[in-house]
Amino acid sequence: MRLIPYILYLILISFHVVILADLTSIAGVKIDLAAFIILTVAMYKGELAALWFGFLAGLTAGATLPDAIGWYALFGAVLGLTASRVKDRMNIEAVAAKLVIVFVGVILFNFAVSSVIQAEGLGALWWRDIPAGALYTTVLAAIFFAIKHGYLTGQRFKSIF
Repeated sequence: MRLIPYILYLILISFHVVILADLTSIAGVKIDLAAFIILTVAMYKGELAALWFGFLAGLTAGATLPDAIGWYALFGAVLGLTASRVKDRMNIEAVAAKLVIVFVGVILFNFAVSSVIQAEGLGALWWRDIPAGALYTTVLAAIFFAIKHGYLTGQRFKSIF
């Protein structure tokens, strides 16, 4: 197992949480990059790598909230393990299947984290912020998977314009 890509993923998550989260938000809706990277690692790597990376990514994403850092780590590990198990039992060769896993995974991760951190305002979060954030993250995932699977290349992009 090579560690350098995982360390770079964790650096990207921490950079996003500290600096880029506010810059990439649209009308207060933010990309959940930690959940997206956890799900991507779970889809392309093994179960143990997804579990440990989910734990470390949860620690990294929750570092700004010291009271909830353990919850972030727990939910990140559960998300990685669950996505890896779903990947093993499903055929996820299609990009649409991967996008469904990303959408559902981000919704569940955000709902679990929000229910622990902000339990009193969960109704407003569930109807407004959580689905919009999951949709925004799924759009990012669609662009990522289109590039990864060769549906969106530099040559095709140049032919559009």
